[in-house]
Amino acid sequence: MTKKIIQNTIGLIVTTIIIIAIIQVTYYYYSEHMKLVNHNEITEFIDTELTFEQDSLTKELAMIDDFLDERYLNNEDIGRLYERKSNIYKFQNDYANYARSIGYALYYLENSDDIDYTANILLDLAMFYLVNDNYECAQDSMAELYEITSIENIKDNQVRSYAYRLRGILKFRNKQYFAAEQDFLKAQNAIANSNTGIYEEAYTAMNEVNLAKVYYFEGRLDEAQAIIDKYEDSDLFNQSTYASFLVRDFVLPYYEAVIYITSSEAPEYTDVLDIYMSYCEQYNYFSWELNTLIFLLEHRPPATKTEMKSFYTVINKAYANAAYTGSQTYTALINGEIEDSIETVRDNQYHSKSRSNRTRIYLIILLVSIILAVTTGAIIKTSKYDALTGVLSRGAFDDDLAKTIKRNTPYGIIMIDIDDFKKVNDTYGHQTGDIVLKELGKILVSFKNSQITPYRYGGEEFVVIVYANALSTINLIGENIRKVFSIVDWDFAPVTLSVGIAVSDDDFATTLKRADENLYISKTTGKNKTTFK
Repeated sequence: MTKKIIQNTIGLIVTTIIIIAIIQVTYYYYSEHMKLVNHNEITEFIDTELTFEQDSLTKELAMIDDFLDERYLNNEDIGRLYERKSNIYKFQNDYANYARSIGYALYYLENSDDIDYTANILLDLAMFYLVNDNYECAQDSMAELYEITSIENIKDNQVRSYAYRLRGILKFRNKQYFAAEQDFLKAQNAIANSNTGIYEEAYTAMNEVNLAKVYYFEGRLDEAQAIIDKYEDSDLFNQSTYASFLVRDFVLPYYEAVIYITSSEAPEYTDVLDIYMSYCEQYNYFSWELNTLIFLLEHRPPATKTEMKSFYTVINKAYANAAYTGSQTYTALINGEIEDSIETVRDNQYHSKSRSNRTRIYLIILLVSIILAVTTGAIIKTSKYDALTGVLSRGAFDDDLAKTIKRNTPYGIIMIDIDDFKKVNDTYGHQTGDIVLKELGKILVSFKNSQITPYRYGGEEFVVIVYANALSTINLIGENIRKVFSIVDWDFAPVTLSVGIAVSDDDFATTLKRADENLYISKTTGKNKTTFK
């Protein structure tokens, strides 16, 4: 391999690497740009409030699916879209899809940099378990949150307030009233540091009605009553936007606090209980309804047998509803729907990356193969052809002559030498000599066909193999080459050729030698002539 071939090969490899790098960098910046464009659109979409009207929710699901079909999305946006989807499914009581969407959301968000949104989903999941009276699973979800971050390190004031409130609810359920109170106050402090004007009023109300429940069990009835009075005519009872969440986090806790207070005083709680139960049954909070009825049964049971019988009828209905919805709700969860969905998306991601890696490997193999093919072709071409004159090389001549002799095929040899070529180089320079060689190469190539093959034999010597069908005119071929070259109009001085010709006889191997001897005769008997004996 010549130095030029090595240089060309290295250049080809470097160029290929540069092209690949440019393509990768271009694709990277393009994909990042598209991710940013999609991120802005998704953020605007996510920030719009859910109305929980069926037609609107159907459109929302279709829009989410359209977003998820986009190729350029970051994990944070995918997770937020699935979280939005889970809220819709939960409202529709489609708990299988709810659990599946939550699993997808958790997977993508835990593989993103957005800790706050991941925390919010885990809080929603814990609240979901609480709503369905699964205290242990709620604690597990909170434990998973603590593995990711502490509540104090959550940056978003809304999420941090939510986390403190939910932890307070869990402590309240465990009858740790003082600890629960501290968490509700911390939730309030988080809201005090927020000024978006969007959620602060609702979150303050949510925290305070939970505080009212704590105050009742701590014996601070006046403080509990003050909170109840404060929100008696609140507009939050009549909100259609995020109504489900307001019922869960404000309305039901409010009426629970009212029931607790009125159960220990003279006024009857029947009217309030009816309102509370209607909310529970409308939004499927049957476990909460059952727990409140049991509380009343323990703390202020009906006075008469008739009332007791009627009350038990209500409790039995609530129990049946709680058992039924609990069964429906937990089927997907108990069967590991969330874990299965996480595992599914993890497997899909793994296979996607594997396919991507295989594609890269195939492309690299393809590029290397192309480089090797081009390089091999260049080597073969360079070794087979003379780079300066364009005719076949000495190596190619030796191979072709050996094959011809081996086949015992009749052939002829035309040996050509440029007369006084050394003088041309010495007088006019090697660049002029190269011009003469190139011109002779062009002439020889013009004679080339299936029966006539020219080669550069070495230096200023050339050789032509003439095969059987053209052997009868071999002398004419050699003479024509000499004549065409002799009439070339040179800028410096006339240049001629000496030609020697021989045709194979019984001794095929001596043909080249006899052609060379005839060339010698032409050179020593005046030059610019053709000898054929």
